[in-house]
Amino acid sequence: MINSKTIDLIEANEEGMVFTFGRFSPPHSGHELLINKVTSVAKKLGYEHGIYASKSHDKNKNPLKYNDKIKFMKSSFKKANIVKDSSLINPFFVAKKLSDQGYKNVVLVVGGDRAADLEREIRKYIGHKDPKKSFNFDSFRVVSAGKRDPDADDVTGMSASKMRMLASEGDFDNFKAGTPSDMSARDAKKMYDLIRKEMDVSESLSTFLDRMDIDTPENIFEQEALTTLSNEDLVMLGLMEQEDKPSIIVLTKYDDGDLSDTTEKMGKSCKKMGLNFYPVSIDDAYIVDKDVDDSQVVIHNYDGGGKKITLDTSNSVCVPRGSVLTNHSGVGILSVVQDTDIFTVNKLSSMELCNNKLATAIVLERNKIASPKTALVNNEESVDIALEKIGGEFPVIIKTITGAEGIGVSLIESRESLLGVLQSLWKFNAEVIMQEYFEIDHDIRSIVMDGEIIASSKRLKGDGDFRTNKSLGNDTEPYSLSEEEKTLILKAARASGCYLCGVDHIENSEGKYLVLEINASPGSGAEPFMGYEDGEESEISGQEMVDRVISHISDKSNWQATLKDIGSVEEVSIEGIGSMDARVDTGNEGYNVLHATDIDTENGEVRFVTDTGVQMSLPKRGTVTINVGSGVREDRPVVEIDMSMGRKKYKNVKFSLADRNENDFPILIGMKFLKDHNFRVDVSTKNILEAFDIYREYK
Repeated sequence: MINSKTIDLIEANEEGMVFTFGRFSPPHSGHELLINKVTSVAKKLGYEHGIYASKSHDKNKNPLKYNDKIKFMKSSFKKANIVKDSSLINPFFVAKKLSDQGYKNVVLVVGGDRAADLEREIRKYIGHKDPKKSFNFDSFRVVSAGKRDPDADDVTGMSASKMRMLASEGDFDNFKAGTPSDMSARDAKKMYDLIRKEMDVSESLSTFLDRMDIDTPENIFEQEALTTLSNEDLVMLGLMEQEDKPSIIVLTKYDDGDLSDTTEKMGKSCKKMGLNFYPVSIDDAYIVDKDVDDSQVVIHNYDGGGKKITLDTSNSVCVPRGSVLTNHSGVGILSVVQDTDIFTVNKLSSMELCNNKLATAIVLERNKIASPKTALVNNEESVDIALEKIGGEFPVIIKTITGAEGIGVSLIESRESLLGVLQSLWKFNAEVIMQEYFEIDHDIRSIVMDGEIIASSKRLKGDGDFRTNKSLGNDTEPYSLSEEEKTLILKAARASGCYLCGVDHIENSEGKYLVLEINASPGSGAEPFMGYEDGEESEISGQEMVDRVISHISDKSNWQATLKDIGSVEEVSIEGIGSMDARVDTGNEGYNVLHATDIDTENGEVRFVTDTGVQMSLPKRGTVTINVGSGVREDRPVVEIDMSMGRKKYKNVKFSLADRNENDFPILIGMKFLKDHNFRVDVSTKNILEAFDIYREYK
């Protein structure tokens, strides 16, 4: 049983981390107790927390591949921070990385049978004489999550070995009963099947028919003959249900009736996988309000030939191509689709961000991602200021804010040429940025999907042209990324908010890597690629890369919202109060908190005075009880107020009211709001969401 006795730990006054490490092969109900212990200790101390899994993979004891294991853990333990880093092969590696990241106070939570040994062994490395081995912790402690009772009938008796045994014996009912409480039945079945596959456990047809509760049709085939049938044959005979595969729609432009190369490849992938595929012409298609509800969306004239499609919102995927931003129809269709339950690979906000080179440059700068110096030049008076900002030397690069495939990009050798080019562009109302120039012979395009790099290629500079775009006829070749490059690329992809994107980067003459831009609609023409899958590298074609994309997005277990980064401090605007800085607090699991004084509740109304002196009266939406320390508990009224942050307005946000005069910020943003809106906190950065506000100031 897990020991629920309160643990006295050090007071949190510096950056701290609570973590655990395990094989989780597979994750089961007993792991919930361990993970709940990690999150409760972290909350008590005001520390961050992390759950780390072993990458071990073998037929018997570790049948789940690392990526599959992480996906199941994320879908099962939604309130926990599941850290994906296959380089951390044991708790010692995790401790070393935390030390290198600057964490001074670290707590490790493990099962009771391992606690003493791990604490003794890890302490040997605290202040070790070899800097490469030393853990630079001010405090370290191992906390026991309790001892497991293998004979118990409840979750404390569950183990990974029991789960593997149930899978090998074909006992799905008891296997499902042992899965984490938040794991869906679909994921439980998928995990069960994967374990059986990796353990080479075959299921006889009779067992299959018994589980499906279908009688053997003896008048068709003998039992032995049935065992030779494929899944397709069984579906045709009515012995197996047809898999409910999703429909794939691609929002795109038809070029004189033809589709782009990448869209055609998507169609080929869908055909191979038995998926319905609909390329939607944004110049012709339209949606009527009455045809949109919680369960379906009808797109009329999707092909320009009068045909319409009815999409099941719970079983469809939308892939927007870059052309959706070229007209109001494309933007409108994407807006409607993403506001339903249809899984949309890239949301409109991410598409717009990547389409705007200035906004992208600002986001990269805000996230401390190395990139070329960039400045807006919107009139002749701003030329010298912009030139000075990017280094003051020629040549420089001039780009229109929007554009793709190298269009609208110029290399300028002198101030005279610069003014001439700018005046020509301004004549057509073009918005222009200036960037510092780097002499390179190639750049690297990497494709990132769902937080993973799946492919990369080197794009060589053409003769007589400084641009590297494949669309200009330049050569490409597979490229193997270094770990440093991978880290930079993934950070840029996260900053964009894209589920699928292309990240372009270069290496300058000093050996430093810089991100050039992020493309929310990457093509497949820069082939051949170096493909990355399950830790292995191999050369793949553009079609194979697209196959991997379609295979991934057609799997519903991968339909998770892409997290957006947010700083530790962000400016917010509260309806009726005004704008102010808010503290983003990952240690607060409850509602947001708003500073208020003279709080008075009567007849279901709450009257109070805000930090700006505004007197407000709002309906009371509940009460929360907060432990403010030393055993003192405080009841706080809860109200709902509209709040804007970044470019988005959030309706009816719940705030508890409290006197925050002793705090640095009048508003605290809690984890409940962050999780509800898919934010991830970058504690090293502030005001990430100001990027678009800065862009508007430039304009």
